[in-house]
Amino acid sequence: MDTFVPEKIREGYEVFHSFLDANEEKIKNGEELLLEVTDLESLEKLPVRALVKESHEGDEVWKDLWIRDKEDKITPKIWKIKVVEELDPDEVNVRRPGFGTEESKGPYGSALTTKKMEQDAKLFKKQFGRKQD
Repeated sequence: MDTFVPEKIREGYEVFHSFLDANEEKIKNGEELLLEVTDLESLEKLPVRALVKESHEGDEVWKDLWIRDKEDKITPKIWKIKVVEELDPDEVNVRRPGFGTEESKGPYGSALTTKKMEQDAKLFKKQFGRKQD
């Protein structure tokens, strides 16, 4: 059974799982990461330098970090993030790990499409698309 995480109650930041998967060693060593996160208050995508860990000791500086998986669902486990610096998106190009692979490319929009998004697009086109003469 899927765990439902309502969008309304989520606060903090959201990140795509591949940023964490590609930086496991840095996370274990407590090193800063370069990530693209979504600020859940403004819904802006932000490049940041940040520390990330699976849990925290009650420090108020650490915010919730929600993780979006391969199926574009929010995982039930909440990580923690401490943003060290927000970077200028015009000066820093943060590419999601796996951005150039076939898995992350899709014919239905940006490279951030998922299998579910592709299925939804096909269903929409089937239901509402033009009939060919």
